[in-house]
Amino acid sequence: MSLTKTVLIVDDNKVNRQMLSLILGSQYEILEAENGEAALEVLQNSYAGISVILLDLVMPIMNGYELLAEIHRDAFLRNIPVVVISQNEVLDATAKAKALSYGVQDFIQMACGPDEIKRRVENTVLLKKTANILDLVQRDTLTGLYSKKHFYSLAEKTIKQNPEQEYDIICCDIERFKLVNELFGFSEGDALLKYVALMIRDKFQRGGICGRIGGDIFAVLVEHREEYNENDFFDCVEYINRFNENLHSVIKFGVYTIDDATLPVSIMCARACLALESIKGKYASYLAFYKDDIRQKLLDEQFILSNMKTALNNKEFVVYFQPKYDLMNEKICSAEALVRWMHPEKGMITPNRFIKIFEDNGFITELDLYVLEESCRWIRSWMDRGNPAIPVSVNMSRADIYNPNIDSILLSLLEKYGLTPSHIFIEITESAYTENSEQIINGIKQLKELGFTIEMDDFGSGYSSLNMLSELPIDVLKLDMRFVQDQEKFRDKRSVMSFVISLAKWMNLKVIAEGVETEEQVNLLKILGCHSVQGYFFSKPLPLHSFEELINEVNLSLIDSEAELIATSNENILKLDIENKYMLIFDPNSEDFERFQSVFAHKYALLQVKTLPELHDILKEEKSNIAILIFSVANDVTEEDLHEISYLTKQFDIPMITIHETTELVAKAVSFGALDCIFKPYLSETLDNTVNNTLCRMQTSQFQKEVQFNDAIAEMKKRAEVDFLSGLLNRSELKIRIQDFFNHNQEFTVLREICCASFLKKRPE
Repeated sequence: MSLTKTVLIVDDNKVNRQMLSLILGSQYEILEAENGEAALEVLQNSYAGISVILLDLVMPIMNGYELLAEIHRDAFLRNIPVVVISQNEVLDATAKAKALSYGVQDFIQMACGPDEIKRRVENTVLLKKTANILDLVQRDTLTGLYSKKHFYSLAEKTIKQNPEQEYDIICCDIERFKLVNELFGFSEGDALLKYVALMIRDKFQRGGICGRIGGDIFAVLVEHREEYNENDFFDCVEYINRFNENLHSVIKFGVYTIDDATLPVSIMCARACLALESIKGKYASYLAFYKDDIRQKLLDEQFILSNMKTALNNKEFVVYFQPKYDLMNEKICSAEALVRWMHPEKGMITPNRFIKIFEDNGFITELDLYVLEESCRWIRSWMDRGNPAIPVSVNMSRADIYNPNIDSILLSLLEKYGLTPSHIFIEITESAYTENSEQIINGIKQLKELGFTIEMDDFGSGYSSLNMLSELPIDVLKLDMRFVQDQEKFRDKRSVMSFVISLAKWMNLKVIAEGVETEEQVNLLKILGCHSVQGYFFSKPLPLHSFEELINEVNLSLIDSEAELIATSNENILKLDIENKYMLIFDPNSEDFERFQSVFAHKYALLQVKTLPELHDILKEEKSNIAILIFSVANDVTEEDLHEISYLTKQFDIPMITIHETTELVAKAVSFGALDCIFKPYLSETLDNTVNNTLCRMQTSQFQKEVQFNDAIAEMKKRAEVDFLSGLLNRSELKIRIQDFFNHNQEFTVLREICCASFLKKRPE
């Protein structure tokens, strides 16, 4: 760029242009334009080097006033001083006032002589140079609005000088502005900022003070209005959308009505910005007002963010357990791990105050893994004390599933505590599937292949649930009972619930109802055939010691009553019938036999086989004498081998426990029928508990089926279904009667398969 000062002469009279060129040519470089349109083109190409514009107001095509209006609209062009030139006549007051309103600096008559013209032009250039130096501090160089510091100063001065006047601070922000720079370049971002600055100035400058106080944040001080509404700012939204349709730019406004004039203007602007932050990401919301609860919410969030890592290190996060009950026997069958923050000064901080914040900043992954490990630690401790395993559901966020190493992280934790994927259920909220569903589904499939049970939490709270069910690799549907809390619509929603539960069963999904709070809901769920329930009607989330007490109180009392009932019909059914029974060890590498012999020789006669043919032969010969099969899984085991072993154990109804050196084959072993798994290295004292727990589960399951079957028969007899059991019906007729009975007695829906299978086995064609 040339260091020589440049004068642009805009006049339709060629003689006047030549005369001014002769007068100023020795000091300035001269550019000429014969009308406003030509001048505008010159300005757009060379505005940075032009020191002053000499302008005739009366011209064809685009006159001087029209050119002044265009110059005034551009943040860069309006910094160039303009001097109006005229012939011998003096401009009237109206013409001068109109020109001055556009920022004209001076007026020169051609008749005043060459020296006067030179002096007036030179003074204008010097004044503008001085103003430019001042503008480096007062003006934002990109947009031409006041700089942050000067805006604060002018606003504070205005407020103090007018104590009787009420004012508002309005701040606006361009959403996702950084993406504009990243996708379209910084030049496009700068152009957008200038475009918005023009809109701010045109809308608010008359009677207001406008400034740029941040990268894409603008602030305005205006006289207070009693009411604002979305329509007042909708024209701004439409204006910014016209800049570039491909950008899809959105602008938000926050208003702070100044109720404390002693506050620094920077704090006032911060409050207006807090208001607009509250509507970021909300479609069709362009305007928000500052309220004190917004400030308090931000302070709370800042406290949480500042203390979260310390809290995790100090174990201030405490895991609570909410039991899940089997509706058939009202026994605790599993639990959900829920986290609470026990702050030493603030007391309990509930999850609704920190979970969303942790999800937004990524800390949720660390917290989820902490809850997972605490759950694994408790399960291991519970089982080591001789108790049957109780699976625990842990919540996982989208961030956890997106983690490419989540499978190895989970398996290493299970291996650390000697657990299997059957001990931990993975809960994913329904809303997680609605964002980047393909990546979530792939991540869930990976976990399911490892053997984890997948639960969809909060089902019924979203809008696309039924559409997603066919795509999702889930095992359990958690039905949100808030869906039916409105008693006026209870009947209609009952029909929807019935449909959802039936649909889930048709898709081989287990159904858990959460948020169960009333006996009416419990009775409805029993009628509809729901499997399990969770909610305050049975128990709120409990700290660990209370949870264990509840398990003992509920489950042990049920076991005692069951044992008393069984003793009446078969006094030996719950005793582990292991006298003169074999423990069969399938150990291809002969590494575990001696270990098991040292632990179980006093209880069982131990048999060892090393090959599949040997296993097949001994199962066939001793099937009624084998209490349990222990399979030490070698690294070279094939899926065909596992299929064969699974077939044999199911054929002979023999429970199986697998032993593993690594976690790679755990999922396959569980899917092929292993009731429990043991990881190496294992403790001898835990082996006995694992075997006993497995045998107890096996016998309890068989007992429950018999009890259910007998109850169904008794009910049928009571309802005069005598011919149902008579020998007069053939197999097809019997099947129709069974279906008809259950269709009219929905509370026994869950028994249908048991009864059908049992009766039809015994009936000839």
